[in-house]
Amino acid sequence: MLVGDLVYSDDFIMSCNYTVYDCTKKGTNRYNSKAVYNSISSGFKKPLDAILDMKISYITHDGNALVIEAKRSV
Repeated sequence: MLVGDLVYSDDFIMSCNYTVYDCTKKGTNRYNSKAVYNSISSGFKKPLDAILDMKISYITHDGNALVIEAKRSV
């Protein structure tokens, strides 16, 4: 599933805050990678296409927002 399928879809409405982490490098997760989008600080505007095209590898919740770990599509 791509990030865009979850957070920016015409068929599905997601109504919560979320953060997307770039976990492309082997062995990375949300604790040792960079957040590439955060709806709390960026608002609910459309993320960049490069972020929407990332593949979701893991989803959890940290109490404030959905946490999405994603990898770059090749």
